[in-house]
Amino acid sequence: MKQIGGDNKLSNNMINKQNLLTYLIKELEKENYTEDMLHNEYTYNWMQGYKRGILSTIELINRYIEKEN
Repeated sequence: MKQIGGDNKLSNNMINKQNLLTYLIKELEKENYTEDMLHNEYTYNWMQGYKRGILSTIELINRYIEKEN
């Protein structure tokens, strides 16, 4: 990672965002879905879309961090 002034601060900010998103995705994976939720197609699809969105965001952040290195 760049260690020059503001660049380092920006990289640390990106890492903090990645850590937050990683935490959120782990929390989603730990969720115990009730049977009602699993049978509610709208809720289930929304949760799956939310999870995919977080994973896509993590991937974009990872690419940005690799580019900065």
